[in-house]
Amino acid sequence: MENRTQTIEELNDILERNYDSVAGYEKAAENVKNSRLKNYLTREMIARKEFIKELAAEVLNLGGTPKSSGTIEGTFHRAWIDFKSAMSFENDESVLEACITGEAFCLKEYSDLLEEKHLPESTRRLLSKQKEDINVSLRTLEIKEERIDE
Repeated sequence: MENRTQTIEELNDILERNYDSVAGYEKAAENVKNSRLKNYLTREMIARKEFIKELAAEVLNLGGTPKSSGTIEGTFHRAWIDFKSAMSFENDESVLEACITGEAFCLKEYSDLLEEKHLPESTRRLLSKQKEDINVSLRTLEIKEERIDE
């Protein structure tokens, strides 16, 4: 039972981070000028909303109550995106840098959780799939940021 409770708590932590990601991508999309980049960031926001649905369902399947909002750190990160955007002449690049920072942090949290031995197989599969999607997103953001530098 303790493993189940621990898994629920850890999934809720990941769930909070995904709420932060949704809000972060939404804020990022508001702050970029390039319409293609805005569309990409909006698609990532929608993908994270799907992550939230999947994670919440997994928490419920384990007998827990899913959290329904993000973290205070996420609020600060979005404020940082706004600040960097306001102070930067290269608005899109600074927003991408903030997104990269957020994705790298999220990826680390998924990696750390996947190292846990007590995870049920359904949870492990879900987290592995989402981690791979985040990894792809991180690589894509890095490529987009490099192109702005060129």
